[in-house]
Amino acid sequence: MVTLGQAMHQIIRHFGANTVYGVGGDFAANLIGALDQPGLRVLPSSNEMHAGSCPCAQAAMEGLGFCLTTYTVGSLPCATAAALAKTEGLPVVFISGAPGEDEVHRSSIHHMVQPGDSWRAEYDAALNAFAAMGIRSERLQGDRSRGQPNISALRFFELVRHAWLHREPVFVEVPRNLVGALTQPLELPALSEMVPPRMV
Repeated sequence: MVTLGQAMHQIIRHFGANTVYGVGGDFAANLIGALDQPGLRVLPSSNEMHAGSCPCAQAAMEGLGFCLTTYTVGSLPCATAAALAKTEGLPVVFISGAPGEDEVHRSSIHHMVQPGDSWRAEYDAALNAFAAMGIRSERLQGDRSRGQPNISALRFFELVRHAWLHREPVFVEVPRNLVGALTQPLELPALSEMVPPRMV
């Protein structure tokens, strides 16, 4: 077993990236700690729009780009860069820290969007915004019962693979309690076994 943070580091490196562009924040702090390890740098950006634009260039030059921000106030400003990536066919993985699974749907929390004309708390604002642009969006989940394997690493791999194969951006929220949680180790296929579609 490995932690999700270790698996994410391994997956990003497997696809040949050695840099993640990002802006720190409370919900992304442990993700930064997990990813900024030998072989992979998390480069701080001046703001979220910069953090979202740099991976677009990274994807154009190197085949895949990575962005890391915090929950909503960090990820939503990347929407413009995500729209560019969608339009230009750039495989960029937009990663956002998120509240722990035990924090969601209990009460209003920091960074949560709460419309002024509504009594309900909106936890999925960023997921919905990216999905509205036609971008595959997902919040990783841990195990749901004792004995059920945690497949969050596999889901992260499948999202990164989707971006790489289909040359389009994806958006993934990572609950902060999962970063250090144990998950199933992966035997990653060689990139030559995952041939991307031909460019037209």
